[in-house]
Amino acid sequence: MPGWSVDSARRPGQLAAVPILAHSDWQFFFGTWWHFYSQGDCLQTGSSAVRTIWPFLLAWTLTVLVLRFRRPRPPRRVLMRQPGFVAGCAVTLATALTFWPLLVGLLAGIPTVDIRTRLPSRFWAELGTGDGAAEAIGLAVVTAWLTLILTRGWHPEPTWIDRLGRILGVCWIVLFLACGMLRAASILRS
Repeated sequence: MPGWSVDSARRPGQLAAVPILAHSDWQFFFGTWWHFYSQGDCLQTGSSAVRTIWPFLLAWTLTVLVLRFRRPRPPRRVLMRQPGFVAGCAVTLATALTFWPLLVGLLAGIPTVDIRTRLPSRFWAELGTGDGAAEAIGLAVVTAWLTLILTRGWHPEPTWIDRLGRILGVCWIVLFLACGMLRAASILRS
């Protein structure tokens, strides 16, 4: 292969695997989007985008929540009025409640693949892909923030961690709205 070199620390003939992994990651994340987009299927493109984006949003949100628990932190009473922290708690709770049926399904032995079609069974296709999870998490953030607003408990802190939590909460709400539009478009399409 042109452009590949053998590192002196490796055995002769052993190639660097990093460019291969980077190429396969690129194909996994962007190849499916481009495949559906080039065929003109906007619904599948949007659904693929949601399935790709929400795990990264979840990782960021959980990281910000863990960072918020580090010292120095405000008292619990003040913390529960910060929209960034409340969004992180809502995401954590919604994720746990959304994926609880998946865990029970694994333990109960629900078949993951339909024998006739060789596709994931409906149970796994709806829960395991993340479309439903992204909707539930976005709805949880909307509900938590509306509760804060209606009880006059919305007291944002002017720090980077609360601002980042609020930005992630807004991202979850946008993802929730996108999932709703994709669901409505698929119903209208059929």
